[in-house]
Amino acid sequence: MSVHDPAPCTDAVKNVHAVVVGIERYREEPGWDLPGAAGDATRFARWLLDGGVPAANVRVLLAPLDASRAMLDPQVSYTEAWNRDEYMNAFSEPRLNGGKADVLYVFWGGHGLLGHGDRRLLLSPDASRRDLRCIDANDLREYLTRTELMVFKRQVMLVDTCATFLEADRFGSGPALATFPEHPRRVTEQLVLHAAADGRVAASNAAARSGEFSLAVLNWFEGNASPCHADWDALCQHVTGHFEALVANGHSVQSPIALRVRTLAGSTSDLIVPRTLPPADPRLVAKLVLVLDRMLVDPEQRRIVVERLAAAHEAVDPALAATGDGLAALVAHQPRAMAAFTEVLFNAGYRDAAAAFLAISRSHGLPGLLSPNEFRGIRELLLQVPPVSHADLRSLMSSVFPLGAGGTVRAFGEEPRETYGPQALIDAVAALEAYAGAPDARQMRVVPVVLRFVEHIAVICPEVAAELHDWVDHVACRLGIDRGAVSERRADAAVWAEHRGRRDVSPPRLVVQLDIASGDPRPEARAPDTLVACVTWVDEGDGTLIRAAEQMPGPVTTSEVAGHIEDVIHSLGPGTDPLVEVVLSLDTLHMPVEAWDASDDSDEVPRLIGVERRLVLRCAPLTVDRHEAYRTRQLAARWRDREQRVVVHLGDSHVVGHAAYGALKSETAASRVVIHARPPGRERLLAVAVRLGYPVIIWDRGSGAAGDDTGHLAALRPDGSLFGLPERLRLYRAKSLENPDTHPVCPALLCEDADRPLPEVLLLTEPLEADRARA
Repeated sequence: MSVHDPAPCTDAVKNVHAVVVGIERYREEPGWDLPGAAGDATRFARWLLDGGVPAANVRVLLAPLDASRAMLDPQVSYTEAWNRDEYMNAFSEPRLNGGKADVLYVFWGGHGLLGHGDRRLLLSPDASRRDLRCIDANDLREYLTRTELMVFKRQVMLVDTCATFLEADRFGSGPALATFPEHPRRVTEQLVLHAAADGRVAASNAAARSGEFSLAVLNWFEGNASPCHADWDALCQHVTGHFEALVANGHSVQSPIALRVRTLAGSTSDLIVPRTLPPADPRLVAKLVLVLDRMLVDPEQRRIVVERLAAAHEAVDPALAATGDGLAALVAHQPRAMAAFTEVLFNAGYRDAAAAFLAISRSHGLPGLLSPNEFRGIRELLLQVPPVSHADLRSLMSSVFPLGAGGTVRAFGEEPRETYGPQALIDAVAALEAYAGAPDARQMRVVPVVLRFVEHIAVICPEVAAELHDWVDHVACRLGIDRGAVSERRADAAVWAEHRGRRDVSPPRLVVQLDIASGDPRPEARAPDTLVACVTWVDEGDGTLIRAAEQMPGPVTTSEVAGHIEDVIHSLGPGTDPLVEVVLSLDTLHMPVEAWDASDDSDEVPRLIGVERRLVLRCAPLTVDRHEAYRTRQLAARWRDREQRVVVHLGDSHVVGHAAYGALKSETAASRVVIHARPPGRERLLAVAVRLGYPVIIWDRGSGAAGDDTGHLAALRPDGSLFGLPERLRLYRAKSLENPDTHPVCPALLCEDADRPLPEVLLLTEPLEADRARA
């Protein structure tokens, strides 16, 4: 029978029965409302009635929302049922007992959970967090095999519920499970289609006011089947294809599962739906085959790899992967297959082959960054994480996700919630896999967003932090990511944690105003014996700046200033690591403060302030009032856009004419500037960016020998989180001492936090001169 031309049912349709359930409202839990479930149920019942099934054979039980009643099909009769017993009794009605029939349909839409022992728990409308009333779908399925029930040729169960882990939602009690009575059983063929695989959410389609699974099933039934004749395999293929299309378009990660059960005659088994591999890009397949033939020459070696791949990825068919073309097509199109393949190669010691396939995967954007094994591992760890607040999650996502590169990730649904439990975090991991980073030569330095996300979760859940760090290290190693880059992202997460949840309290800071001492006969800023004037303020975190108790008495050397900064920090108490903000006038921003050394002749190692501390520069008010007023307005506006992470790059070509002015003014949402130009043009570009009110500016203090195109400043991730930017510069300076060939620039950072104003800037030199005159 063609599924597109269903045969007429004639009298057989009279032997079709159905129990149809749609639960939208849970009276004890208003937050559990599920609009659309009642409509899906009545639509399924209407399909049965339109196909000739007698109304007496169709039992419809609904728990509708008040707003839904007016939208329900008036041709469908239903009973409102509000407690678990009513639903259980519907499967024990005398009308279902004795005799023979063709098909029994069970359609259930509502909330569900996955209990221990893989029990599919169907929540009744009287369930609540305190009393989680439910029935077990597997227990129901077995109850439908009792001998007193009609002898049905086929029983079909369609279950549109979530299968999220019971423990993930942290209910106040375990499931209040009611069981059906035990009866003698007979051999029965049952076909079961669940909307979601273990641990997954069943998505809703808000525009259609329907469950995504129900929508796919009902569309197929209405166009391709009659109640007494339906091609089960074709239905499964349609539903699978529907969700594969959604995944391909980035909309859903839902995975329906199908079961064919023949009770008492064999064990439950997955229904294997006939499938073919999707058409592959011939150029991509050819590239993959070339690498296979070069890296895996030995047939026995390749056979073992394919066997391990099939064990690691349930969708891999060894027969399809036996040939080079088949294996290439499979890893190119099956989500997570390439990740599983490279994991198998990596674990087997074929590191070069794994790296070659990873390079192809990145350049072509193949689906699935994590292997199934890695995803299972992080899922188990996230199940142990307590709920995360909306405020923390919003801050976390701003820290880990480069908005300028791809927009906001809708990893947690459209509607904000007060807290997000483990299942939401698991779903976020699946969504964030798509953001793997730039597929270029710097890939080994690019830590994917999903790993940064897990590192941030680790700092707010110390109970499993070590395991989460180990998981990140394992995945990063397989992906060939530099360990130093992972350490930097881990440091970013730690810095973010210091800011987490603090609204009225900010991180401590030390503000140091400097100026070249008046009358100094050696004003050249790069001279090691420059004399400077200095005044220091302390903000312990409440936003109040207080002048430090100890101040420098007069013009001092740069080494004395660095030592004074360390002394003030030590006076704040052990463990205090404030951000050091150095205030300089526009014409003294070129002073290499970061290289000032606090050590003296007795020290065996240097104590460079830019390596010891997180240090940023700030510019003192411009001398012309109207220029400063314009700059202040621009700073406030651009600081608000700082998390847009738009970066303006200025090179040697921008030194000519007004090119820099044009580049900076053309980006209305930009807050960050990176200056690659060589001196003396670099100083001019710095002055232009400061005057135009850019709050974040990075430049190289060195000779500029590294050139304009080397991209060394890109290692600082100027488009990354501002939380960690000062720490990234500190680490880079340390590495430049270790290996100047790989870290050749001398980075400086100006960061004007408009939310943390400066103290009233003093004229440092005049009082100091007067003091000397009195002396």
